[in-house]
Amino acid sequence: MRRGICTGAPWRRPVREKWPRLVTKLTRESGKYAARRVRHDRLRRRDNGRGVNAEMMNVAARGESMPQQLPIKQCAVLAYRQNKNGLQIVLVTSLETRRWVLPKGHQEPGKSARFSASLEAYEEAGVVGAVSRERIGTYDYLKTAEKGGGLRRVSVFPMAVKRVKDSWPEMAKRRRKWMSPADAIKAVDEKKLKKLIAQFAQNFDQYRVAKT
Repeated sequence: MRRGICTGAPWRRPVREKWPRLVTKLTRESGKYAARRVRHDRLRRRDNGRGVNAEMMNVAARGESMPQQLPIKQCAVLAYRQNKNGLQIVLVTSLETRRWVLPKGHQEPGKSARFSASLEAYEEAGVVGAVSRERIGTYDYLKTAEKGGGLRRVSVFPMAVKRVKDSWPEMAKRRRKWMSPADAIKAVDEKKLKKLIAQFAQNFDQYRVAKT
């Protein structure tokens, strides 16, 4: 065996004897690096939930299954009116599956969720009115693969309808229908949305929006 290639102690001792300062420096730097790694991991564990990585760690810490992605936020209106037929809620058909849904969409850049929801109400359902400052809750749904897939989390705002348009931007793409709360609950698919509609109808006086 050639000298200098052996990885055992007989090879390391001459190096330490020949370059003691270099070996000491490398050992010290290795220790500093390990200490930095320990501090970094400790700070990550102490993160209070800011950021995607922190949220993933919090989910794992709670023993829940790791989600594929965080939900994308959307906003919707629960647009209603009262007439001789009682309380009615407007639903529209979705573009892909043609199922009944609330008018909804993404929050516009620089605009509040409440304002963005009112825009969706006009564009998708052709209704205009007063939107509550407070949401009544949220519900989740999965977007189809054709539209990018993934989980959406929708904030729902009650809206007292003042005007119903005869024409609106998406009237050629969607159907619009006024339904009783009971029929609306049957028409939508999402369980949480069914509960929100039932909650709204049962506590209508609490959620009633003043028309201005």
